[in-house]
Amino acid sequence: MTDLNERNAGRNAAPEGYAPRPGYYRPALYSRFVSAMKYMLPVIAGAVLVIVVVYSGMFDREARKINQTGNTSPQSQDIQMANPKVTGVDTSGRPYVVTAEKALQSNDQPGIMKLDKLQADLKLDDKGNWVSASSPAGVLNTDTHMLALSQKFDVYTSWGYEFHGTSADIDFKQGTLRSREPVQGHGPSGTLAANSMAADQNSDMIHFEGDVKVTVFPAPQARKEK
Repeated sequence: MTDLNERNAGRNAAPEGYAPRPGYYRPALYSRFVSAMKYMLPVIAGAVLVIVVVYSGMFDREARKINQTGNTSPQSQDIQMANPKVTGVDTSGRPYVVTAEKALQSNDQPGIMKLDKLQADLKLDDKGNWVSASSPAGVLNTDTHMLALSQKFDVYTSWGYEFHGTSADIDFKQGTLRSREPVQGHGPSGTLAANSMAADQNSDMIHFEGDVKVTVFPAPQARKEK
């Protein structure tokens, strides 16, 4: 699942020659668009949850036997793993691959781990559908079960939807994801943008706040009838 930006380029823009009129609203399309967004966001937490499970025991000095591939090396009394890769299946039996360029654990704060260039790919079915999540950097606290993505996160799907955020705080214990900076998503059915958002897996709710803008595109058949 490489070159995701190129793969999705042009796939999510509004159809050529079409400009949605202000206030345009079609319940079925809106519902489909929101449902796609609701599915994508928990995938972010689900993908990086794999990292939590793996990395929380990865650096155990008493048990060096791990199932991941990668090279460990001490550096200034910190423990570093280069190019870790994790493969497996989720609770639904779907295969995933999680990679990182580097994982670094401080000897002074063993519960804090710095992760560079995270990439998580999840195969959804046998029809070739997939979801891919990535972030250039993250700080994982295994004591509080929190992951802070301080730069950005991106999610892409095979069906043309993508979601982007500037930063996010993920609480795996509570099952929540919070972004206090602008977020945006777009795909074949429309676009969404807001100044902040909060997602809760337990209640299956996502709240967008601050200058929320949603544009819903009509279905191709509806455009032909115009």
